[in-house]
Amino acid sequence: MTARRLLVVSHCYPPMPSVGGNRWAAMVKYLRVLGHDVTVVTTAGFGSVPREAGVVRTGDVMANAKVRKLLRAPSLPTTDGRGGIENAPSRLLAGLIVPDAQLVSWTPGALRATRQLLRAREIDCLITTSPPESTHLIGLALGRTRPAWLADFRDGWMFEPWRPEPLTPIHGRLDMLLEREVVTRSDAITVVATALAEDFHERFGVDAAHLPGGWDPELWGGAEEATAAQAGNGRVTFVYTGKLWGPPGRDPSVLFEAFRRLLRREPDLRRRVEFIVAGPLDREQARRLQQFALDGIVSHVGHLPRLETLALQRRAHALVLVTSGNRSNVTGKIWEYLASDRPILALAQDNEAAWLIDETRTGIAVPPDDVDAIEAALGRMIRNDLAGVYSPRNIEAYAYPRPALQAARLIERAIARRHRTSARS
Repeated sequence: MTARRLLVVSHCYPPMPSVGGNRWAAMVKYLRVLGHDVTVVTTAGFGSVPREAGVVRTGDVMANAKVRKLLRAPSLPTTDGRGGIENAPSRLLAGLIVPDAQLVSWTPGALRATRQLLRAREIDCLITTSPPESTHLIGLALGRTRPAWLADFRDGWMFEPWRPEPLTPIHGRLDMLLEREVVTRSDAITVVATALAEDFHERFGVDAAHLPGGWDPELWGGAEEATAAQAGNGRVTFVYTGKLWGPPGRDPSVLFEAFRRLLRREPDLRRRVEFIVAGPLDREQARRLQQFALDGIVSHVGHLPRLETLALQRRAHALVLVTSGNRSNVTGKIWEYLASDRPILALAQDNEAAWLIDETRTGIAVPPDDVDAIEAALGRMIRNDLAGVYSPRNIEAYAYPRPALQAARLIERAIARRHRTSARS
């Protein structure tokens, strides 16, 4: 395969404490192993990684604490993994700017950096990845002089969006127009969820390629050595990592109601079971969690550094996944859950996450709104009654470098299409 010069534009990138950034961090790492020359443009809002090379960081207005306070935005999560209770995001801020606030806070600087890099050297393929969706507008803004362009969607834009509804019909129409321009003008589209590919084909006649996430085998050695939040003490430990509430439609309330019912039915379990949440909670979410009277059972340890998070997953007896009813919902954490060698309890039905759990036989998927089914599944997990549902298979398909090899083939497809388009014009 020909070595290529690639430029990846991704707002989410380490050390930002977000699973969204892990996708292209791993892709970049293994594309380089495959011989490609990869440069990354990302935000400077979370600092940098020691000894990083080939990464251009640009200013981000929303990283300024005074600006965030003025706009009533939540505090940025800390990169050292010690975040606690956060403020809830402003609805006005989330819906006022189309497609998202990064359009004015970060995208202009990222666009300038991208143009400078394109002037300085020849790039074979530009890769933009969302969310935020405004990242893709950099590809549009470059016009006809741009290199081949691959637009990567980790979530839907107008289809099952992760963002709140547009504030007004005008906002909605503009959002739809921007999405159409990106999808129809880019040289290749990749999606994490097959449901997104089906949607793009139905609405725009565009064939998007399924490019799943994956897990990095090299991280697990470090995770085993990391000092993680202590899980265990003779108790059956459930672990959830990431945000509990949100995006729209994802609500863990039924999970905790099932836990409460199970403990009422079997009170002795209070001494034998614990549930650890490693991730952000805003004040309203923390209040809602307290309503379930699970003190002594549920503990919130805040953000943890990535290696500690992976180690915590490995020490758990079972991992918990909460999804919405959206068909495209798969959640970024699922790839590392697959590699943890622990059974997964997934609140998921008829969506990408449920299909993946079933395909890999890595746990139990139950309807996210069925309290009886969730209670029964919790009981099975506690009793380790997992015959017929937990016998992992084919998880190697999601281990790097395989996703990067697939990405490299799709990049070649984008380059070939760009060459054909240029030849006709």
